[in-house]
Amino acid sequence: MKTDKKTQIESFAEYIESGIEEHGRDVNLSVQANVFIKKNKARLPEGVYVFREFLSAMRRLGNLQSVTHRILLLFLEKTEFENFVSMDIKTIGEELLLSERSIGRGISQLAELNVIIKVDYVQDRRRNEYFLNPMAAWKGSSDNRLIAIKKVKEEKGNLEFNFPPLLSTSSITQTTTLLPI
Repeated sequence: MKTDKKTQIESFAEYIESGIEEHGRDVNLSVQANVFIKKNKARLPEGVYVFREFLSAMRRLGNLQSVTHRILLLFLEKTEFENFVSMDIKTIGEELLLSERSIGRGISQLAELNVIIKVDYVQDRRRNEYFLNPMAAWKGSSDNRLIAIKKVKEEKGNLEFNFPPLLSTSSITQTTTLLPI
């Protein structure tokens, strides 16, 4: 059946090419036409790549509060292109139905682990934006991820997670899982 469909498409392409060339001759133009058949690509739903080793290490951490996990999941859901999350503590609290104090503790815990990086909000110094560590997850092209890793390493000096030694994340760039959002 696939070869039958392929034959139909090729036949249609030849028909289009010859029709264009014939019409060119009718109006005294020398025209050569080529039709290129492009295969449709399957589109995945919008998502974020989360690195499996990071997920495994986070799961094994016994001292994380549930609010910390909830904030991380929210950040993975809301991350914009190239890992920026632009939400203030009040909005996070409203989304998760938690107090600003609890949100502050969870964000501090993620920042201490180097899972998120706080970035000063240019327009309002009282507010932070957040950047998910590109070694944990990524939304964007793989080339831009490498650029972001280099840039953050230059500015911050370190992208390693501050996990206990038993939870090594040395192979963090090797395996990925796509989580649709």
